[in-house]
Order: sequence, then C-alpha cells, then structure tokens
Amino acid sequence: RDTDRSRGLGDVYKRQGNICCKIDMVSKIVKKNVIYVDICGTLYLSNTTFDFLNFYFSKNSLWTLFHYIYTSIIGRLINKTFINIVGVDVTRMLAVLFLKGIKRSTLELAAQNFYDNFLYKRRNKLAFDLLYELKEKNTLFLASATLDFIAEIISKNIGIPVAISTELFYLDNVCMGSYKEEVMGNKYDTLEKKNFCLDSYIVITDNISDAKLVQKSLFSYVFVNTSMQKKWNKIFSKNMNNIKMIHYA
Repeated sequence: RDTDRSRGLGDVYKRQGNICCKIDMVSKIVKKNVIYVDICGTLYLSNTTFDFLNFYFSKNSLWTLFHYIYTSIIGRLINKTFINIVGVDVTRMLAVLFLKGIKRSTLELAAQNFYDNFLYKRRNKLAFDLLYELKEKNTLFLASATLDFIAEIISKNIGIPVAISTELFYLDNVCMGSYKEEVMGNKYDTLEKKNFCLDSYIVITDNISDAKLVQKSLFSYVFVNTSMQKKWNKIFSKNMNNIKMIHYA
C-alpha cells in the first residue's frame, strides 16, 4: 500500500499526549479551532454502514433478501415515508438487527478487514488533502452517524483519536442489534449532549442532515455534486459567507 497523507494525521495528537483520547477531557484543548469531520461521502465515497453490512453478510441469504427489498422502489418509498412522518430510518434500524449476537471484538476485526479490502480504495483524496492542510493548526474529531466499531477502526487507521458515532447497545461485549444512541440527523445535539466544543468550530461534511451543525459553525467545507449544491444553496440562500463548496473530483 502506498503511503499517503492520511497516515500522518495522528502526528499532531502524539504531541498532545492523551488529551484528545478521552471525551471528558475535550474542554481542556485550547488555542486551536475544533474541526468536526464527517466520514460517509466526505472522507470516503461510501455509505460505510451499509457497505460494511453488504461486505460482512455477502454470503448470508437472509441479508441478500433484505438487501433486495430495501433497495427496491417500494422498499425505498416505505422507508422514506417513515423518515418523513416519524423520523425513523426503518431500513437502517432493521439492518442493525443483523448484528445481534456478534461479539464486538469480531465486529472490530471484520471492520478492519472491510477497511483494508474495501474502504481504503474509496478515499476522497480532496478531503484528505484538506485535512493535511488543516491538521497542524486545528484539532480534528470524527463526527459521523456510522456505527461505533466502524468509526473506531477508521479513527485508528487515519490517526484521529476521537470519533463521535452511533453507539450500539452491547451486553457483555455482545451486540444486541439495537442503538444505544443514534447520531443520524442528531449530530449537533449529540455533540452538545457530550459537551464537545460548539462555541467556535469548523465542519467538513457532505451530509445535508448536518445543516444545523454547518449553520452554527465558524466555517464549513461542504463536498457536493451539482444536485446537492442546489439543495445546500436553497437552505443557506441568505448566508453562504461561511461555507465553501467543494465539488467532487
């Protein structure tokens, strides 16, 4: 594997000791801007939750059937209806059920295999170049709705020690197939609840559900294609001064 800039992101944290390694000590980080970095569609051109599940359950006939249903027009319509009416992503909730009974250590090993053989080649070079430019003068945190064990593996591989992500419920280190805390659509509120710095921060994302986080930011870098740029422009039509749109290469 070639050496790329993402491998050096951890260097800045090594000089800070263990300060960044504990969430309850985040408030002690001073004199640097905090940057919250999204994962799916931003660092990697992937929906990491579903791509992992497709990767891990590739030979599971029940998952294959479920995949066929949720990707169908009817399946997508039903899920969209649930999201719009009750704010619940039923497809994602049912997908997580497939992880019930699997040890966390097994999931972490599978996530590393997924990273090595699938995700790594889907890096967004523009995003990693941006991180490389910003890392020395700022403190980076991953903030993503992906599942906790996936975020943890990504965190370790790119050297960003803290990852805020969707937490699954585990009993004796065995996944129960349900959420302990869902970040999807609730990123700003989750960061606020966990006492992360929200006074002055920067965002790097592509996710339109991060609009609240972007709106309250000091500055944001947003990765877009043409259609998504129109949606972002519609939301922030009166205030685009603190947003830089970056088109995918």
